[in-house]
Amino acid sequence: MLSLHSLLQHRSGGVRKRTPPYVAGLNGSAEDAGHVNDYTDKPCLNSSPDYSMKEKTMDRHNIRISFNSIHPTSDLSELCEALGVKPEILWKKGDEKRTPKGNIIGGIRENSRCLISFSPFPRNTLSEQLMSILDNFKSHRTLLYNLSNSGGTHNFFVGIFYSENTVETFSLKLFELLLELRIELVLDLYPRD
Repeated sequence: MLSLHSLLQHRSGGVRKRTPPYVAGLNGSAEDAGHVNDYTDKPCLNSSPDYSMKEKTMDRHNIRISFNSIHPTSDLSELCEALGVKPEILWKKGDEKRTPKGNIIGGIRENSRCLISFSPFPRNTLSEQLMSILDNFKSHRTLLYNLSNSGGTHNFFVGIFYSENTVETFSLKLFELLLELRIELVLDLYPRD
């Protein structure tokens, strides 16, 4: 049975040892590290990444976060009460359709919905804001799970308004918590002209 190493030697007539660019230059010059340019076979200079570059994180005032829960039959007012927040939108399956001001527009709601909007936290990244909200939701995991298990869906809808390049890093812990609470993450990007 051929190993990957022997297969490469066989196909290329030998394996040339190359050091990845992120290793080259860490303990001396790129030449000392043994890294060569794949196109010229000459030593690569300045091949290590620039770790001094600062990330420009999103402007917190240009982020809008809301929690949205939809269920085919259940009354979601219990969820809003359990979370201790006043919903911006709350209706039950079978309610008359109304405008946000309460005017009847005709028709009947086909599902139940709860929408909760959150104010931006002035000094926190988007990831930190979501973690803070999720920490408050953790004690209600059984309710969220039961609603999800019976046909409901939950998501964080995040509107991001930006006018220049911006970076946000989402931690694995954030994704683990979203998965545990069965909450999807929806990012909607709004570039400014």
